Amino acid sequence: MFSSVTFWCEFPEKVNWKAFQKLIDFDSSVYVISKDRKTYEAWKKKIKSRNIEVGAWPALSFEEGYWFSGLCSKQSIDKLKEFNGLKIKIDLEPPKRLVTYSKLAGIAYALEYFLFRSYHNSSYLEETIYDLSRTTDIIVSGYPFPRRLSRRYGGDVKSNKNIRKNYFIYTSFFSSPIKEWLNSYYRKFIKERLKEEGERAMFALGCIGHGIYGNEPVYRNVGEFDYDLQMLNELCVKNLVVFEVSGIMNRSNPKEWINAIKEYLK
Repeated sequence: MFSSVTFWCEFPEKVNWKAFQKLIDFDSSVYVISKDRKTYEAWKKKIKSRNIEVGAWPALSFEEGYWFSGLCSKQSIDKLKEFNGLKIKIDLEPPKRLVTYSKLAGIAYALEYFLFRSYHNSSYLEETIYDLSRTTDIIVSGYPFPRRLSRRYGGDVKSNKNIRKNYFIYTSFFSSPIKEWLNSYYRKFIKERLKEEGERAMFALGCIGHGIYGNEPVYRNVGEFDYDLQMLNELCVKNLVVFEVSGIMNRSNPKEWINAIKEYLK
């Protein structure tokens, strides 16, 4: 059973927050994408609820890469320091470069950015995150890759008392027979991370709604989501993360998606 539930929110302007608050009758966290601290504070005030703790999800402009990686300039990486003292989540991913998502474009992107690019500021990014963690609670979020690959772009930040790690388990991107193979990989990966990091490790399920590209594959129905919830529950994952709030609220029946989560709460 899950002991914590965290939601990512990439499009807070698309959410009916009063309706969402009515659905959430359990303790949870929502991390809202924010270009700066002022934006975060405005969303925190709007979302205020006794059941929802609001954290910040720092993001860059598209020109800067949107997500954080060793390809970002030091000036862009330094923007994280503005969020000092807050609860934040940092996406550690190669930069946003595709206009829209497609499998073919995604493969080309992966080959270029995961294998061939030189990430000259990866060490600076890691140092900045470690320094920030002295006063800031941080979730570093990234792909479920082997560490050797993640290390290249700055995605292998080690956890400490103020740094927790979250991994994308986005099964909606794939279909059979690849999906069956990946589910086996995901299970093995999750077991390894739980063994190394303990119950503090976090795992994000998705996608319930589209991401920044606007056309990423999503769950066809709540049953597919429930199948993944069962997988995490069977593996004794304690910290569930869900992508993302506007996707839930734009479904025909948002309540059934929240109820699916509640079935696995302590």
